[in-house]
Amino acid sequence: MKTIRNICVLTTAMLTLLAATTATAQTQRDATHACDRACLTRVIDAYVAGLIANDPARVPFAPGAKLTLNDDVVAAGKLFWDQAATVQARIDIANPRWGDTGTQTVINNADGSQYIYVFRLKVKDARILEAEAMLIRNVEEGGLLDMKTLQKANPNFNVKLRPAEQDSYYDLVAAAEGYWRAFNTNGTPEYRPAPFWPNVQRLENGYKTTDVAFQNNPPASAAEQFDTGFHAGRNIWDLRYPVVDEEYGVVMSFARFGLKAGVTPNRPAQAATRLVAEYFAIRKGQIWDIQAAMVNRDEKLPSAWTPDYGPTRGGWAPITCDRACLTRFIDSYYAALIANDVRGLPQAAKARITLNGDDVPLAKVFWAGAEKVRWRFDAVNQRLGDTGTQVVVTNADGSETMEMLRLKVVGGVIIEMEIFCCNKGDIGDAWWGLE
Repeated sequence: MKTIRNICVLTTAMLTLLAATTATAQTQRDATHACDRACLTRVIDAYVAGLIANDPARVPFAPGAKLTLNDDVVAAGKLFWDQAATVQARIDIANPRWGDTGTQTVINNADGSQYIYVFRLKVKDARILEAEAMLIRNVEEGGLLDMKTLQKANPNFNVKLRPAEQDSYYDLVAAAEGYWRAFNTNGTPEYRPAPFWPNVQRLENGYKTTDVAFQNNPPASAAEQFDTGFHAGRNIWDLRYPVVDEEYGVVMSFARFGLKAGVTPNRPAQAATRLVAEYFAIRKGQIWDIQAAMVNRDEKLPSAWTPDYGPTRGGWAPITCDRACLTRFIDSYYAALIANDVRGLPQAAKARITLNGDDVPLAKVFWAGAEKVRWRFDAVNQRLGDTGTQVVVTNADGSETMEMLRLKVVGGVIIEMEIFCCNKGDIGDAWWGLE
C-alpha cells in the first residue's frame, strides 16, 4: 500500500497544526496581531484628521489604494469636503486579524449643518489599501434622516464584550445573514424569521423605523415587520460582510436594495434603490441592535466592490445544474477513481486541483488498487454549483481509505477539485474508526 500512502498522507503534525489553527480562528480571544485594535484605531484617527483638515495627504494611503465614495471609485481628494469641522459622534469596530475597520460618524460642519459619514478601511503595514466611504448630507440623498438620535455614539456598538460572551466570526455572520434573508423573503413561502432579541431598535440614517407609526402603518417591531410581510417585494443584492468584530459583537454589512422585478410599490419610499451600510450588534447569535446609513444609488450603476454571496439584482440566477445533475459529476469522479483513469472526468482545461492543500495534477489524486466506494455521503448547493462528498474506499488488498471531496461545477464542467485523503496510521491508530 505504499502508493496509496504516498498519495493520501496526512501527518500528525499537519493535523495538530490544523487543530490549532481552527481553535484560534473562531474568535479573537488571546490572539496577537501585527496591527492590533489600538494600531487600527490610530489609522482611523489619521483618516479622520485628514477629513477634518480636508487634506488626504495626511492620511496613510498605500500607493494604488482603492477609494470609493457612495460606491463610485474616486480620487483621494473626493473623499472629503472643506466644511468638515469636528466629530460629533463616532463608532469604530475592527477585526485586527485582517486589518479591517468600520466607522460610523456624525460630522459637524462649519456652517452648523451635520452630515452622516460612514467609512470602511482595509489596513496592512499601517497603510490603507482600501477606503470605502458613504456620505449622507440630507433627507433627499438617503430617503430618511433624523440627526437627533445620532448625537451620541450608541454603546451597543463600541463596548468590548467579556470573552465568555463573544460569539465566533461565523455565528456573527450567520445572524447578519439571517436578517438579510428575512428581508429578502418576507411575504413569500420561503420566508424564515430573522434571529432577533425582543424589542430590537433599528435606526436608518438616524430615523427610528421600529416600534413607531411609520409611513401610515401602526407601530411594529423589526420581527413583526418581517413576519407580516411589511417589506415584501424588496430585493437585496451586492451583499457583503467586510468587517466582523468578534470582541465587540458587531458586523458591518453592505448591501443594495430595490424592488423585485414586476413588483408595484405600495408606498413611494419602497420604489427607491439604495446603497446601505448596516451595523448589527449581536449577542448570543441574535441581533441586539441595528444602526444603518443609506444613500440613493441608481440600480443600473455597478458596484465597485465584489459581493460575498447572495442574489443578483434580478434575484437568484436560475439553477442550471440541479441536485441530480451535480450528483452525476460526483459519480463521474468516483468512476474515474475506481478505474484509475482521468480521461472520463469532465474537467475544465485549467481546473484547479488540490490534494491535502497542495496543487497537483489530476493523475496524482488517483491510486492503483482502489476497488469500490463502500460508503458515500453527498451535499450540494444547486445555486452555486458546489458539491461536498465524504467516502470510504475499499482497496484491492482489503485496506480502506477515507476521502473528502469538494467540486465546483460551472458550465457543465468541473473547475475546482479539493481533496482530503488519509489511510489508517497516517494520523495514529487512535484517530481511526470508519464504522
